[in-house]
Amino acid sequence: MSDDEAEDGPPLVARVHQFDRHSGELADNYRADLDEQICGELATSLGNYLRSFAAERKVVVRIEVEANRISAGREDGTELMITVYGPEIFEITRWPNPADAVEDGSMRFDLAPELESDVAVALARRYVVNGTIEQENA
Repeated sequence: MSDDEAEDGPPLVARVHQFDRHSGELADNYRADLDEQICGELATSLGNYLRSFAAERKVVVRIEVEANRISAGREDGTELMITVYGPEIFEITRWPNPADAVEDGSMRFDLAPELESDVAVALARRYVVNGTIEQENA
């Protein structure tokens, strides 16, 4: 195996989670045409909320905010990335613990694009408590 192959690691496979949007269709260029100030303020607000939520639940989660992005990391090695593209446009990516992530030679991660705020907050809260964005079976 070459050095490049070792650094690249296993191929990535996304498990895409789709949710209905009730606030209308998105413009094709929403990722490039974002208001950095508004998105940064929303990211800061959501980051602060998630810190408070984690403290209330007595869960250790590292939460960092940079511009329109929030990163959260749990002690189990999983990470959540939230990108804010607008007041009702969020994208969430949940990365597994790299030590546990390789299945059939590939690393599977969760992606939930084009989320409205209520869904994004619910998934972020679920991650803080359970380390996953998937709903647990009853």
